[in-house]
Amino acid sequence: MVTVEDHRPEGAPGEAVLADTGTAAPVTRLAVRDLPGSGTPAELRHAAGIDAQAIMRAATSFVRPRPPAHQR
Repeated sequence: MVTVEDHRPEGAPGEAVLADTGTAAPVTRLAVRDLPGSGTPAELRHAAGIDAQAIMRAATSFVRPRPPAHQR
């Protein structure tokens, strides 16, 4: 499971998800962890690691590749 916060992680919904799931499921929490600077919204999301590419990387880290059909 991946949670994405466009603010600090403390007190965010991702904490509630983690508390609810415990260790039953892997959870990756993406959030703004450093003091933001100046830039466009897209630049700030990228700098914070919460843009679409970061979300895709986090989500695909949970997926195991399927073996080719001839190996199943």
